[in-house]
Amino acid sequence: MLDKEHEFVDIISRLITIVSHEFRTPLTIILSSTEILKQYTNQLSDENKNKHLLRIEATVHNMLQILDDILFLEEYEEQRLKFSPEIVEVVEFCIQLLEKFRLSNDNHNIHFNNQQQLILANLDLTILEQILYNLLSNAIKYSLKETNIYLNLFQENSIVIFQIQYEGIGIRVTEKAQFFNFFQGVSNISSLSDIGLGLGLSIVKKGVDLHQGKIMIESGIAIGTKITVMLPLDY
Repeated sequence: MLDKEHEFVDIISRLITIVSHEFRTPLTIILSSTEILKQYTNQLSDENKNKHLLRIEATVHNMLQILDDILFLEEYEEQRLKFSPEIVEVVEFCIQLLEKFRLSNDNHNIHFNNQQQLILANLDLTILEQILYNLLSNAIKYSLKETNIYLNLFQENSIVIFQIQYEGIGIRVTEKAQFFNFFQGVSNISSLSDIGLGLGLSIVKKGVDLHQGKIMIESGIAIGTKITVMLPLDY
């Protein structure tokens, strides 16, 4: 019991430290945009004002997503998570999600490749957003500025396939088996600023399992990473 208590205290301590760090960047973005709007409101065009407002909105959404991730894990572990699939138009969903990322991130080139104009699937909308949000966040986090990030979407028979590919630092082969664990990051990073909550892929794996899907990771040091998520069209 004492060991479990120490483990719990350690998890809480790490969670507080990393969440505090995770919120620092988006709060800086919000503060920057609000100061620009306040000081230069008479000099900015309506288009520029709207751009900053959308940037604030997208950043707040990202912060709320972090909180949703923590609540997701708590509800999952306590077996209180509700799985509620509904018909989702996947192409439009991906377009809207990527637009939010582009508004809050100017350092990467985010591309969307889809082979179909319309894909209807019976998925849990909230969990799907958490899956893709965490995969794209990791892609941004673990890749250099000005590099390309790709979300590839296609359908094969009764499966919808999401592929996130990026030119990052890669994942060591020895780490892949543990990468779905809580607080698991990659070892070849230089500082706390290079890691996130360490919850991302754990959430992704649980979300994929709830949909009875599969996830595959292809990665190597200095050659980047490709993560493929396969979900059935009809649960």
